[in-house]
Amino acid sequence: MNNLLRTLAGFLAVSVLAVAFSFYSSRAARSSDHQDSPTVVNNPMEDITDMYVFPDSQTPGNVVFAVNFCPLIGAGCPSNPTFDPNVLYQIKIATGYGSATPDYKEHIVIQMKANTAGTNPTFTIYGPGAPNEVATSNTLVATAGQTPYNQTTTLGNGIKVFVGPRHDPFFIDLGALFKILPDRNYKDPQKDTSPMTNPKFTSFNFPSGAAPVKDVTGTPYTANNMPGGPPATASSLGCNIQMPTNTVAPFDVESFVISVPKTMLVPAGQALGPVGIWATTSTPTGS
Repeated sequence: MNNLLRTLAGFLAVSVLAVAFSFYSSRAARSSDHQDSPTVVNNPMEDITDMYVFPDSQTPGNVVFAVNFCPLIGAGCPSNPTFDPNVLYQIKIATGYGSATPDYKEHIVIQMKANTAGTNPTFTIYGPGAPNEVATSNTLVATAGQTPYNQTTTLGNGIKVFVGPRHDPFFIDLGALFKILPDRNYKDPQKDTSPMTNPKFTSFNFPSGAAPVKDVTGTPYTANNMPGGPPATASSLGCNIQMPTNTVAPFDVESFVISVPKTMLVPAGQALGPVGIWATTSTPTGS
């Protein structure tokens, strides 16, 4: 009887912890991140750098989602930083873009979290499935399977998943960025706390004076910024004329990569069409 009570008490304790810690809250972020706040500097496992979506060239009919996080893993740094089991990674998919009345909330979610803390954990994958809640607070959906660190795993229903280190594909000249936007104060928590700035920069570098200058949407700037004017060039805007430097080229990131059949990304009764996709990291406290 005592053994039964101890077993039951253990089960109840685990159940209470599961309820208490399965409700995650996330904060919005846009564009490439790479240490965008003191919170993610302190816990780089929360720091999503970029997200990529593309057709699976090896499995026709599948789509690949790649969420990169834990930026700036450099030479001599650990290739497998300590994972935080309190961080929930989510890929959210809004399938209502192509309807007559667009619905921009998530209809499908894919979730991933480390099962234990440490440098070599296993991970549990949840979904794809309809979310239990939408917006910034979420609970876990149905389990799809588990995968070890740094090893491609085939799950059921045609899903393949990988969690491990990869080269950071992002390109940015951080020296120029930190001069133009001095609040982007890069700090390496493993080495020093000095900002990486260069006073010579007044703009991003361009390889030639004839290079066109475009805004973040890809729209070219025009001379004097007048509508319909000729496209502005790096020389006409007084930009730095030299080859840009990809500051993140020596660095790696951790990647959550999952290949999923497209048919699993459409709610019942809907047809394949345009979708909106974003990724979040969440913690039980939302911080």
